[in-house]
Amino acid sequence: MKRLFLLYAIVVLFAAPAVIAQIAGEVLLADDGALYATATEWSRDHPDVDAKSESYITVTIRRASDAAQRLIVPATLQGGTNTNPAIAYDNASATLFVFWQYWPNMMSSEMKFISYHAETGWSAPASFDEASYSLRRSLRIALTRTAADKDDDGRITWVSEVNVHATWWEETGGGESANYAMITIRDGEAAAQVHDLASFVTSKTETKEIDPDANRELLRHPAIFEAADGRSVDIVFGELASNKFHRVSISPIGNARVRVPVGIQDKTFEPPPSISAMSAVARIDAISPAPERMVFYYELDGVMHYLLYRDGKWSGEKTMAIDEHTSRSTILAGMRNLVGAQ
Repeated sequence: MKRLFLLYAIVVLFAAPAVIAQIAGEVLLADDGALYATATEWSRDHPDVDAKSESYITVTIRRASDAAQRLIVPATLQGGTNTNPAIAYDNASATLFVFWQYWPNMMSSEMKFISYHAETGWSAPASFDEASYSLRRSLRIALTRTAADKDDDGRITWVSEVNVHATWWEETGGGESANYAMITIRDGEAAAQVHDLASFVTSKTETKEIDPDANRELLRHPAIFEAADGRSVDIVFGELASNKFHRVSISPIGNARVRVPVGIQDKTFEPPPSISAMSAVARIDAISPAPERMVFYYELDGVMHYLLYRDGKWSGEKTMAIDEHTSRSTILAGMRNLVGAQ
């Protein structure tokens, strides 16, 4: 099994450098109007960059009409292969968080993160969840900005505390699963805890029978959404053992502990009746302002594909070409309106 997995990892990482370039990076807009975008670049395509690594991560910052500023995450220049970047931004501290997957070699990988502030620059990088024979992808992150603090009498107050929540899909020689980590950063020190997301499922789930030849790729892309009040995150993830989706709400408690709030901890729903041949190369994202409304989408070869989940029902897969008349941002705005997202 490890030999088969290693062969798969070699194909993903080294067989086709162009694959990395084809994966769209994340884009976010901060409250101050700055636009941040990530990308993964193959070092051999940029001989002017002094890189000891096979690939590295860049962040492009654009403010109003100013020229774009392109930054290279310095920790990704030192060696290995760096892929799958994800970003989140804390408006209160004006801090950008960057997470990515780092391969020191073909047989091991780890999750790494770093932060950036316009005045102080890059922080020291940190890593968590190192593993051998493990392939991670579909990395996403989100923030909570408060945590529940319970006193000896059981009274809860909400205190200011930034926690970074990360989700990803992990494949090992023993199987596949959606994983989760919460990272609390205090005084320059990072405390991380990692969970299999299936451990948050509180009710017994019956297996949904689907066509044995069906493509289950959609189940392998966990999505994460920040709550408007900054107290929790919602995570939607697939479970191959049951062929179903779960949605859990997670909020931090003081002292970097995690709880799943009683009453809203788990919502289970079925995948679409027919899952098309989604490519593992495509980045699948989601928009969801409420549990009963969600749209999954991905871009491939200049075409936007999307599936709508609303009031317990799935639409069929729909497509929209991206061209000079219909931009990617226009289609995304339309999808946000489709599910009532602000």
